[in-house]
Amino acid sequence: MSLVSPLMCVVITTILIFSMSVSAMTITSSSSSHALASRRSSLSVATVASDVSKQVADVSGSTLHVLFLHGSGEEGDLTSAFIQESAAWTVTYWGKVGSAIRARMPSGTTLVTSYLKTNTRQRGWTDKDLPTQYCAAIQTKNPDIVVTHSMAGLIIAAGIKANLPGCNKIGTTKDKILWIASAAPFAGTIAADHAGTLCAKTGRGTDGIVKLIKMAFGNPCQVEGREVSDNMALDGSKLSTNALSLTTPVCTAAKLKETALQYVSASACGVSANLLDWAMNTAQRTQPHIHAALAVASVLPGWKGAANDGLVNYDSCALSGKSYTSDPTSKWYMCECDHADLSFRNDADGTKSASMPTAWIVNQVISLYTSLKK
Repeated sequence: MSLVSPLMCVVITTILIFSMSVSAMTITSSSSSHALASRRSSLSVATVASDVSKQVADVSGSTLHVLFLHGSGEEGDLTSAFIQESAAWTVTYWGKVGSAIRARMPSGTTLVTSYLKTNTRQRGWTDKDLPTQYCAAIQTKNPDIVVTHSMAGLIIAAGIKANLPGCNKIGTTKDKILWIASAAPFAGTIAADHAGTLCAKTGRGTDGIVKLIKMAFGNPCQVEGREVSDNMALDGSKLSTNALSLTTPVCTAAKLKETALQYVSASACGVSANLLDWAMNTAQRTQPHIHAALAVASVLPGWKGAANDGLVNYDSCALSGKSYTSDPTSKWYMCECDHADLSFRNDADGTKSASMPTAWIVNQVISLYTSLKK
């Protein structure tokens, strides 16, 4: 997801009109349906941090290496590169997640982080070079844990299916590299189905919504310098959104969700892009224009009421048979947050347990690492 200039006040007004409150819930995912039940936890960030510290007390003196892999919409060269944790791009996309994890590590334990960056604006997960590059990054760094955001989850699942070097080291046992997936559209996303249609309607009263789509997807309305038109088919090899479509179910046919179910050790999925969920903590929520765009996008008619994070519908992200809850210590986290929140970029979490993505990733990284060392 890329940054653009802040939205006008009218967009914020639209958000306030259409925002819908989402209560803390427990969702059990299955292949056919998801049951939603009310649940509210009394956990605080401090409580979660305390729990984490207790869990890792017995691994002092060891080293933890985490590799972060980004999703779609990022510009740049078609080659891949590792970016420093302190670099502007890293802080923009991933926030200070490395520092958050490091602050909860036991004394004497070292955290090493790596951040891969490559072009995912003109290329989707079906581009053969992306799985090769992402898996090669794993092969090169040989981390303990891989964290994927958004489309990176599909890229890694494709790499596992292809048995590519690096990705073939991922598993759920202590002799494997563990995989944490955040906001992954494993079965595609409704948003991708509407991106091309909205782009084609530019100049017909939908310009504002098109701007939101461009912001969210990194301008999918342009292919090789040309704006998408009514008679211009979206080519999945050139435009990442088409390969994420539900109506053209490339993801479903590839059985990426089934692959993820076997190899993912922890997963987080968003069910609300509602700014009001974070009303008590807006000063800590970075890049407000991105969240504003997602809040508007989350209530567009195309979702037909489906729970979503502004870009990915919950049913596509949640793995079948796993009990997703609003507890940030759970491996399977249903977060009242949006797609950007789930890259852990905010300076602070929300005020309730259902809105604590950073506390969740800290807990999962350290908990999984503890299991590796036992």
